[in-house]
Amino acid sequence: MKYQSDLSQIPSCPPRDCTREMRDSYRFVFDPLDQNSFLPQGKKDPQRVNKEEDNKKKCSLLGLSMFESENDACAHYKRLKKFIKNIDKTIGSHLAKGKIKPQHGCITKPNKNGHFDLFESAGVDLTLNFQVMYELSEKI
Repeated sequence: MKYQSDLSQIPSCPPRDCTREMRDSYRFVFDPLDQNSFLPQGKKDPQRVNKEEDNKKKCSLLGLSMFESENDACAHYKRLKKFIKNIDKTIGSHLAKGKIKPQHGCITKPNKNGHFDLFESAGVDLTLNFQVMYELSEKI
């Protein structure tokens, strides 16, 4: 797994119920699309992982946040924008769509808001599988 040394420090990470499957997915990204768009929050800011006490949340910080649908992603971005002033600079300014394949890694079960985490396999480059759809500020 990508970031295996970090994941192995957290009990049950990635979660045991993760699955490998084909799934259309939506993610907040930067334009132009590059590796920075596919860096987990816990790798962007390792202190967040160190400060977090809940192992489930700590683990989630090392996965890539994805959404089942465009609507789920936009609704979540709108909620976050109320609390995070510069959200477009921290998690992305655009929405991208891509197809997750079993070889890309394992995914958690989506929550009620359509959010799930992807724990990437080593050597995966998701920039090849995602395309930028639009700037989120134009839709929110």
